Amino acid sequence: MKKKELINRMTIKYDAFVKCMKKLTDEECQFSFQGKWSGSQQLEHIALCIKPIVQIYSLPKSIIEDQFGKTNRKNRSYQELLNDYLLTQLGLFTF
Repeated sequence: MKKKELINRMTIKYDAFVKCMKKLTDEECQFSFQGKWSGSQQLEHIALCIKPIVQIYSLPKSIIEDQFGKTNRKNRSYQELLNDYLLTQLGLFTF
């Protein structure tokens, strides 16, 4: 996935979640099912996670490469990343 596509998809998903949250009452936002995170906690978590990602993607590519290095494997599609993640969760995939 290219940088612009990734940023666009993240923005669309974030905006959709915020729109959904705005439809909820305060009580619904604070509701927590069986000790799970409430909707407002989920939104706060997403906002905190996205902030550093936006900062990183605003840096020139050369700075990102200097700071974090370059990958030594080919780019993977979203579906490939998802499959690898799921295999990791099952303990079937190691890096």
